[in-house]
Amino acid sequence: MNHRIIGTTLPVLEFQLAPGESVVAVSGELSWMSASITLQTSAQLGGTGGIFGVFRRVAGGGSLFLTRYSAQGAPGLLAFATRVPGHILPIAVTPA
Repeated sequence: MNHRIIGTTLPVLEFQLAPGESVVAVSGELSWMSASITLQTSAQLGGTGGIFGVFRRVAGGGSLFLTRYSAQGAPGLLAFATRVPGHILPIAVTPA
């Protein structure tokens, strides 16, 4: 998985996924994607801690649903753009 941040005032976060790789994001935030990307939307994605994790996410002002974007059969490209001027900052996350 490769990613890059494009732009300054209204940046875009772009992911290049190898076949079989996935990204989980809040539903409704996708800007564009290639044809090899499939979507799976659920309230239980992303290791949210079951039904209580869903309630915590909604109580905190988040969305009820999360979407898993996966590259199937070929590399895929997907992008998330900001809706208002601001910055996207990279934060290193290590798998548990």
